[in-house]
Amino acid sequence: MQNKCFISVGSNIEPEAHLNLAKQEFEECFNEVKVSSTYKSPSFGFSGPDFLNLVLLIDSEQCPLGQMILFIKALENKANRVRTKDKLLSRTLDLDILVFSSAIKPDYNIPHTDILKYPFVYVPLLELEKNFSHPLTGVPLKNTISQVSANSLSKVVI
Repeated sequence: MQNKCFISVGSNIEPEAHLNLAKQEFEECFNEVKVSSTYKSPSFGFSGPDFLNLVLLIDSEQCPLGQMILFIKALENKANRVRTKDKLLSRTLDLDILVFSSAIKPDYNIPHTDILKYPFVYVPLLELEKNFSHPLTGVPLKNTISQVSANSLSKVVI
């Protein structure tokens, strides 16, 4: 796969149903989709139910960035995602483009800043691509993350 798009998928409102919806929609619309394991993690920054998270790896050659953004927003809307100014709250479906091919688009937060911050992002990403290097630094992700923080995750089957 030459044009890789990594997408973080998370939910803490009916999470099994919403993660399955996301996987199904991506698999129906894209030729090649790889899915990480699903991980359970506590909510960060607010008190709420635990999240379920995974990462998708998609061949982005068939979809320009603008179309991918529209696809993601439409899918979040289909899951009845409620958007407010407060980003730290429960949600039905949260989809974030982590990396889109070799694109560096700060206005779109690509590559996404969460790659280096949260175990629920970098653990499933590394599961899909063990030798992933950060697009901005070129440093292998496995050399920059905290294994201690990764202990807050547990793998689950949905």
